[in-house]
Amino acid sequence: MKISLSIAAQDRLFSKAIRRVRPNFDELFDAFCQVEITNPIHEAILIGLTDSELKAELFNIIEQAVQSCPFTNSDKKRFTDLLQEWKPKLI
Repeated sequence: MKISLSIAAQDRLFSKAIRRVRPNFDELFDAFCQVEITNPIHEAILIGLTDSELKAELFNIIEQAVQSCPFTNSDKKRFTDLLQEWKPKLI
């Protein structure tokens, strides 16, 4: 499972800020790719980010995106566990 992050920013400062924050999430995104799911339903989770969100909000958006995907219970638990492991590292 891949996470794809798309940024839509009108503010140049936001774009610079997201370039500083984004590397903090690269290992999490790589870890998502390593999760072995039993019933793959999707190839990727696509997340759009605008000027109004930053680091904590990005993590919350990722959590919501995972919860919104119709994974089987066992697969959803794998991603939920992964996110709970990473939350203290990122927020």
